[in-house]
Amino acid sequence: MNKITSFTINHDVLRPGFYISRIDGDIVTYDIRMVTPNAGRYLTNPALHTFEHLFATYVRNSALTDSIVYVGPMGCRTGFYFLTRGITHQQALDLFRDTLDFIAAFDGPIPGAQASRECGNWLDHDLPAARDIALDMRRVLAGWTVDDMTYAESALTRALTGAAPRIIPGGAGPPCCVRGAWGPDGTPAVGSACAYAYVAMSARRADAAFRQTRAQDAAAGMQCRAGILPPRLRRCT
Repeated sequence: MNKITSFTINHDVLRPGFYISRIDGDIVTYDIRMVTPNAGRYLTNPALHTFEHLFATYVRNSALTDSIVYVGPMGCRTGFYFLTRGITHQQALDLFRDTLDFIAAFDGPIPGAQASRECGNWLDHDLPAARDIALDMRRVLAGWTVDDMTYAESALTRALTGAAPRIIPGGAGPPCCVRGAWGPDGTPAVGSACAYAYVAMSARRADAAFRQTRAQDAAAGMQCRAGILPPRLRRCT
């Protein structure tokens, strides 16, 4: 059987953020990634469940309700899929930001979880944890733009094939890339393995922890030496 699109995304370089997963006619599927895949920390079922109820309730009661196709959690418990039609990417992003504000401040009865007739697992909820997810995602998406909605793997491809990579200015690249070709402005040479590693580690502003230290090249080097990057990205050749 053919591999479905979501399984072709390189999860080794995927970081939390708001991405365009696929476009089918007028329906856009967004990948809202909330934790780093395969990093040992996942959304708990009760928190995911409550976030789903509040997410779906808010967007389906918004002014864009007719454009909402689907809201649902990923089975891997690393995020959500959000399907819309007839609105722009910016509108979808703004709506999700509004949703995060709503969930972060929510302090009432969970919609659709007040009786067994409303939900198939109506007691399995965690509102405080759902609010924490919303707060974390607000930090992740601070400054996020439509340009950031492209998966990191696409950014890596651009770096390897000649388009200028979106990198962090301010000095030399990761120390582990000692054999890479670095220009005088501190950017990796297009097409070099260092460009591949540096874009994977630096260009994705989705990683909130790394964004806090993005001006410090030493921090990037620490991530590389610590083995946070997949093995195939750790060595420049």
